[in-house]
Amino acid sequence: MSVKITKESYGNFGECLKMANSICEVYVTVELGPRVIGYNLVGKENIMFQDTDRAIMQDGAEFDRYYGDGSKWYIYGGHRLWVSPEHPVKSYYPDNDEVEHEIIGNTVILKNTPQKGNNIQYTITLSLAENSSKLDVKHEIKNTAQTEQTFAPWALTVMAPGGTGITPMPKTATGLLANRVLSLWDYSPMNDKRVYWGRDFITLTHDKNAEHPFKYGINLVDGWAAYLNKGQVFLKKFIHNNDGTYPDYGVSFESYTCAAFQEVESLGEIKTVKPGDIVSHSESWELFACDDILTDPTDENAIKSIIRGII
Repeated sequence: MSVKITKESYGNFGECLKMANSICEVYVTVELGPRVIGYNLVGKENIMFQDTDRAIMQDGAEFDRYYGDGSKWYIYGGHRLWVSPEHPVKSYYPDNDEVEHEIIGNTVILKNTPQKGNNIQYTITLSLAENSSKLDVKHEIKNTAQTEQTFAPWALTVMAPGGTGITPMPKTATGLLANRVLSLWDYSPMNDKRVYWGRDFITLTHDKNAEHPFKYGINLVDGWAAYLNKGQVFLKKFIHNNDGTYPDYGVSFESYTCAAFQEVESLGEIKTVKPGDIVSHSESWELFACDDILTDPTDENAIKSIIRGII
């Protein structure tokens, strides 16, 4: 079965593009964002978080000064593109307008208008395989300013609550030298009950009753991370460059969790971008059916059993 791309109303996100084959469904916003707002195997639930109540937002006096009176940023949910390092105002561009989009075969190209103040423009290209759940996601950021800017592409996927994230520990043999970088945020105690620092894996389990968020980053040399939820494994792959310079003290992957959702985030290298130039960062996604429930996120043998044949 070939890929079908149609337009339809989806939730309260307005008219969206639906990319579908016999294996999976992908929903993409075009009246806001852009966001990949839905991704699931046929017959399964959406594995992404959706803020249908518009409860998670940013605004205030600094937003009014920078973006104009009444400006508001909404998380919406799903997958989005940002630049790193994060800034309390500049990162939260109010992307609430219609998105330019083009459909070419099994590919959707999404482009927002250049961001005023930030002087950057996002393009996200999505290509769905014909006979699998594989979705290639290319992120491009153009410097629309008249001067150079320095940043890294940052691809954030907001996952539905209730799951567990799985990240492989770097295993590069470096002898007397360190082989991993770990970044932690000031609200992230290392003994947080949601995180497990294992021999081969780090797991981060969502807790809807959590009183504070938690976030970590790591140099993810294996270039993959997974999220297990709703009878599915979401697999995100990307390229880690051992010689690259990465944000947040040198990490190419970050994961954030709070009471509402959990994020699986990859980062590109920090670049100084000339006016008119474009930097890109690509990911590859897949979904796999998984009836196994990871009841113990510290059981590394169970983790290996689940991901065997996937990685």
